[in-house]
Amino acid sequence: MKFCDKLVKMRKNNNMSQEQLADRLGMSRQAISKWESGQSIPDMAKILELCKILNCNLEDLVDDGLGGSSNTPKESKNSIHNYLDELLNFITRTINMFWSMTLGEKTKCIVELLFLMLFLYIIWNISGHIIGSIFDNILRLLPGALYSLIRGISSLIYGLFGIIVGVIIIIHIFKVRYLDYFITIEDNNTTDKTIEEPIDDNNDTNPKKVKFIDNKKNKIIIRDPKHSPYTFFDFLGKIIIYMIKFMLLMIAIPCIICFVFLCFGALISIWLIKDGIFFLGTTILLLGAIIVNYLVLRFLYNFILDQKFKFNLIFISLIVGLSLIGVGAGISFCNYLTFDKTTITNKDITYTNKKIELDMTDNLILGFIDHENVEIIPDNNMNNIKLEIIYNKEGELELTNYIYDLYDYNNEGESTEYNYYYMNYIDNEASTRDFIDEINYLIKQIKNKNRIYYDYSNIDKIIIHASQTNIDKIKNNYNIIKNN
Repeated sequence: MKFCDKLVKMRKNNNMSQEQLADRLGMSRQAISKWESGQSIPDMAKILELCKILNCNLEDLVDDGLGGSSNTPKESKNSIHNYLDELLNFITRTINMFWSMTLGEKTKCIVELLFLMLFLYIIWNISGHIIGSIFDNILRLLPGALYSLIRGISSLIYGLFGIIVGVIIIIHIFKVRYLDYFITIEDNNTTDKTIEEPIDDNNDTNPKKVKFIDNKKNKIIIRDPKHSPYTFFDFLGKIIIYMIKFMLLMIAIPCIICFVFLCFGALISIWLIKDGIFFLGTTILLLGAIIVNYLVLRFLYNFILDQKFKFNLIFISLIVGLSLIGVGAGISFCNYLTFDKTTITNKDITYTNKKIELDMTDNLILGFIDHENVEIIPDNNMNNIKLEIIYNKEGELELTNYIYDLYDYNNEGESTEYNYYYMNYIDNEASTRDFIDEINYLIKQIKNKNRIYYDYSNIDKIIIHASQTNIDKIKNNYNIIKNN
């Protein structure tokens, strides 16, 4: 450590300001300031006098390597002991500052810190939702077990990272805002005060004096904006910077993937320009998106590798990219407005009929009994349940049984298991179409300038045949499940 840094540290450890040290040396405050800033150094006589005033040895004040024997091992500048000493010094200064502050100053400091905590909490939650949604969409490509493991670990890391960042920011602002501007000292020149007050001569012929002793030393608070940073917080700050760079690297990965897909989409869109103006707009839009995506990647690259930013070029490129996105979206939207609307309803769909018979039990539930197209036909001559379902013949209909338990209890406290039936419709056409088929179908509709709207249900009607007693029992069972 250099002499100038040691002088600042020694002076503050002795709770002295530059003015007080200058008065003890018989010099100006500007001279002390030059010593501490490294602009000049005192002569040997002044250094020895400083050692007496600051209660230290010559080796403790001069530059490392200039004083003492070379065989004496020196403590590392960034050793654990230094970190611990500076942390304890920070705590001591904080306690002394709070004891010296007035009630109004304490209240103001605490309120500001609470508002800062609330602000950081809100910002961190918003950023967490944004980053989490992006990261979660990437992780969903992994197998279920691996997805759950990585998601849990990343959530834990992000939470710990947030706590560390929040503590560092709050402590740093507290240090800059308050601690570096308040130094508590005791005026050692003030000794016990004796105040004498004579008694009235008219009441006593032998005048006496009553002594009042005030042995309290005055505590003084001075402003000292010139300070040196704590190595302990510098170390934590470096950790925070590396963690931020790591988070930005995680954001850069999906940006790189998005850049590849944008280039792929732009190439396809250029090839399809011949099929309509709509694809001209999408081409312009994708080119603008590529420029914006490149700027994001460039920003992340410069920040992670500590490169200089060319803000003029970035600003111009951003304006160009956003303009292309706006123009391309406008062209495609205006062309889309000229498309013909085609609505597919139940009349355009061919339906088929399926009949199912179920045994009636006391715990039977039909999960589709509240379907909007359900028709119930009472038939008191029936003991079982007959279902007639009319559905889209392009798919298959399956009736699945699911067991519900622990919803209703008898007098002995035993649970009742309910047989819950629900329908599962499988769209054969949708299940057989792959990604390429979907893209070709979409391109075909754009070429033909068609806007397709689907306004139909896969299940057209459900007819339930049962006795009125069984229907009431099924509805009651359904309400039990629904209410629980």
